[in-house]
Amino acid sequence: IPEHMPYALLGDAGRIKQVMFNYASNAIKYTDQGQIDITLSCKDRGDGMVDLTYSVADTGQGIRPEDMDKLFTMYGQLDMEKNYGKEGTGIGLAISKGFVDLMHGTVGVESVYGKGSRFSFTIPQKKIEESKGKEEQKESFDVVTQPEHLFWAEGVRILLVDDNEINREVVKEILDP
Repeated sequence: IPEHMPYALLGDAGRIKQVMFNYASNAIKYTDQGQIDITLSCKDRGDGMVDLTYSVADTGQGIRPEDMDKLFTMYGQLDMEKNYGKEGTGIGLAISKGFVDLMHGTVGVESVYGKGSRFSFTIPQKKIEESKGKEEQKESFDVVTQPEHLFWAEGVRILLVDDNEINREVVKEILDP
């Protein structure tokens, strides 16, 4: 946690965790050897808000330049020959981008084919409580959540079809407010 990080922020901790989990699980899936670094940076905007940037960098296989525009699209699986046998539906990055967009943030990606990738997202967060002492700051970090319904559709039914039970559970969890 950066030293200048506010002690408490107002944000959607659940969705932030989901995006980070997706980025981290992709890094693990596509990095056969090497390392994965997860970082968080915080930039004070001076208006009671901060921009948080979460980043996952890996030394995995990387992404071909011609595939970059497919990354955040539904079912946009890449390099099928090289990735044969790696589970996934190709919807994780699209869903993650949707969450980040709803939080008024941006996503980013840098990659060198054969050397690795860095996926990041930046979201604005309202400061609830300024930083505590350095020692206390490193021991805990609170995220205050406030339910906010950006879209509500009563009586909607969804047919979910997937042969992977874990994928079905993840989608149910994502759709359940």
